[in-house]
Amino acid sequence: MEAIPTGQVKKGDKVNVLIVRTKKETRRNDGSYVRFGDNAGVVVGANGLPLGSRVFGPIAREIKDAGYAKIASLAKEVV
Repeated sequence: MEAIPTGQVKKGDKVNVLIVRTKKETRRNDGSYVRFGDNAGVVVGANGLPLGSRVFGPIAREIKDAGYAKIASLAKEVV
């Protein structure tokens, strides 16, 4: 995958990423498990806000519970 020339993140930049989906199942407090078909992350700034304006696909509920409400509001579905 190549960086977009007009994007905010340039090739070679080190960025912080919040993992929003994993193939490996995660156990929830109620005993259930949640897993997704792919791995995905959202590039976030130092303040925890996303650098992008869109989030594709569903994200886990734990993201919103961890204080990333802005990312949860951008997602189409919170599982």
